[in-house]
Amino acid sequence: MVIQKISLIMAAIFLCFAVFSDDLYAETVKMAVFRLEPFMMYDDSGGVTGIAVEYWRQYIAPRMGVELDVLGVFPIVRALALLESGEIDIIPNMTKIPEREEKFLFPETILAKIDSCLIVRPDSPVSSITKPADLFGMTIGFLDAAYIPPMFIDERIKLELVQHQDYRQINLNKLWAGRLDGVLDINYISMIYYLNQKGYRERVKVIPLPTEAVHVYTVFRNTEKGRDLRNRYDNVNAKGLEQGIFEKMVRSFVAEGNQ
Repeated sequence: MVIQKISLIMAAIFLCFAVFSDDLYAETVKMAVFRLEPFMMYDDSGGVTGIAVEYWRQYIAPRMGVELDVLGVFPIVRALALLESGEIDIIPNMTKIPEREEKFLFPETILAKIDSCLIVRPDSPVSSITKPADLFGMTIGFLDAAYIPPMFIDERIKLELVQHQDYRQINLNKLWAGRLDGVLDINYISMIYYLNQKGYRERVKVIPLPTEAVHVYTVFRNTEKGRDLRNRYDNVNAKGLEQGIFEKMVRSFVAEGNQ
């Protein structure tokens, strides 16, 4: 029901920026998504939706003159493998790390900025994090093959990484079982949305981290086609950023989903 309401809100937003054409799209762009509510997720009927998906589907793709084919939801490692093999063309909501920069193309324009947080049990003595030393001796759960904030890269902080698409549930279960001292999440908005939707908000403490906001991007294959798609995307996305389209979607989506 929430997803249906959110879809109506997004439709209203995009109606203001509609593109109408009598031409059939001659080109298909294949997108792979991983689970990151409310940016990429299943809808009530089992299809794939979310802010990043609908931004591409309703704003970016029509202005690039392409048809969007969305595949997933996959574990993030699987999505990256599909991009590398050429089975898909793009992945949204990706952070920039050296391993990805070596293999893929990042655009000039960002998709959004995200902030990090640490999830602990309500009875945890940790109430704030101001420096890496506050984390020393802790075992922290996180996602494999993802951007790790510099303050967590220290041999005195143990990271346990998982690859499963439902990595948040796995890490939270380990937290509640006492196997982890905390769970790292680099997307505060997404994590709060997830906790609220699952009914977990009162079962944890969410601690904002003193880290710089991280940029996320749509990433492309490092091929001639990938470069062409990236350049066309940059032209369209730059206008979307000026108009604040993505941020409007985030505010509407989160406000409705948290009710």
